[in-house]
Amino acid sequence: MSGIFYCPHKPDAGCDCRKPRTGLLQRIEENFHIPLAGKFFVGDSKKDLQAAIRFNMKPVLVRTGNGASLEKQLDSDTLQNLPVYPNLLRAVENLILHSHA
Repeated sequence: MSGIFYCPHKPDAGCDCRKPRTGLLQRIEENFHIPLAGKFFVGDSKKDLQAAIRFNMKPVLVRTGNGASLEKQLDSDTLQNLPVYPNLLRAVENLILHSHA
């Protein structure tokens, strides 16, 4: 299974596919016939984390891109429950390693 899903709209278009809305996640579920609830969602922005939470996914923060500054803005309770990795490679390695445990 593979696919590329993106929002072609401008930020002020009010579409349902621009994060933190969950339209793209719904399209992915429909396209692949799999539930995304409980799956990991790796992102580097507040909108990524919000979309993951709204869709009952497990948010994971990477410090690359917007993630470094975002981590400084999050409260300690949020960070305590949020896996944080320095980059996408480390996130994927760790998630794969622990998914087989």
